[in-house]
Parts: sequence; structure tokens; C-alpha cells
Amino acid sequence: PQALRERARTSLAYRKRTQPLALPSAGCVFQNPGEDDRVPEGIPRSAGALVDRAGLKGYRVGGAQISPRHGNFIENAGGARAIDALALMAEARRRALEEFGVELVHEVRLVGDLELPPAGETL
Repeated sequence: PQALRERARTSLAYRKRTQPLALPSAGCVFQNPGEDDRVPEGIPRSAGALVDRAGLKGYRVGGAQISPRHGNFIENAGGARAIDALALMAEARRRALEEFGVELVHEVRLVGDLELPPAGETL
């Protein structure tokens, strides 16, 4: 039990250091690229790293923004609407495909009539 508690503490401390926890978010938005995806050399096999290297950290649409702290989080910076978050997701997918040849796949579940355009397009 003590080892498990220590592991949980370590994991929580890591998340507090690396993830944006101050603003509401849906957590990680995109899946990390799979083994079959060719990620350019020098970029970690990480959706957040791809979004970061595309220069989108802090990019904002309406009340939603790609977290300045972690590129795979979309934060509600105040008054965000679903369409704002979808526009950010579409832009991130477009840029990752255009700049790195990697098609990001969303990890969040879209409900209702919400839909993302194909990876190369924006809203």
C-alpha cells in the first residue's frame, strides 16, 4: 500500500507540473500518434508536441484557447462555446497534417450534431 501511495503522489505531482489544471478543460483532446504514424525526427511521438511545434500554444478562438502550458489541452478561458473548441481542434489537425504529415485523431467524444471537418480543413 505504501508503494502505491507513493506512486500516486509522484504521478499527481507530475500532472500538476505539466498539465493545465487552473482552467476548465476536457483533458487531452487528441490521441498521441500511433506507431505507424511517421513523426518527424526530433519531435516526440506526442500530440501535444506536434501542436506546440506548429506554434499553436496560446492560440485562441472565442473563449477557448490551446493551453499555453500543454498543446494537447483546450482550455475554457472564459465564455468558450463548443464551436470555439471545434475550431481550435480543426486548426490543430490542419496544421499538424500540413506541417508534419501527421493526422491527429480526436480523443474527446463529440456529442450531438458536432463534427470535425477532415484533417486538412478548418471550420
